[in-house]
Amino acid sequence: MSAKIRIRITDELEEINNLNNALFPGAALGPLLDSSTWWIAEYDAEGVWTACGYAGAELTNEGQYCFLSRAGVLRMARGRGLQKRLIYVREAWARKHGATHAWTYTHASNVPSMRSLIRCGYVPYLTTPWQVEGVQWVYFKKALSHGPTVMGPIFHRTE
Repeated sequence: MSAKIRIRITDELEEINNLNNALFPGAALGPLLDSSTWWIAEYDAEGVWTACGYAGAELTNEGQYCFLSRAGVLRMARGRGLQKRLIYVREAWARKHGATHAWTYTHASNVPSMRSLIRCGYVPYLTTPWQVEGVQWVYFKKALSHGPTVMGPIFHRTE
C-alpha cells in the first residue's frame, strides 16, 4: 500500500467498534468506547478514504495523565510507522489538554507494539500485576512535559 494516509479525530463509534472487532476478536471495548476520544487512520484508495487503523485515549487522574486506551492497525497498513503516528497524535492531544504524562499497556506477547512504544520514548514500569483470564500485561509510561519525570501513582481500571 503506497497510498496517502490521514489520521483524524472521530465520533463514529460504530466504525471504531468494527475495527476493534476485526483486529481483536472477542476483546470488546466495553466502557472504553464511550470514555475515550478516538482517532481513525484512513488511506486514500483511489479517491475513497478507507479505514486502516484506530486509536483511543482518555485523560485520567484529573487530567494529569493520558491513558492510551487501545490501538490497532490492519495488516495491510502495518510496517509503515502508522502505530507510532497514532501514538504521537494522542500525545499532542494530551499535551493540549494539560496532561504531563502518558501511560498504556500491551499484551506481554505483543512485541511489535512494545517496540513502537519504546521507539516513541516510553519505558516499561512495574505495577501491581494485572491478569485478565491468565494473560499478562506490560505497562509503559512517558513524561509529556519537560518537568519532573517521576510519575506518581496511577489509578488503573479495575474492571
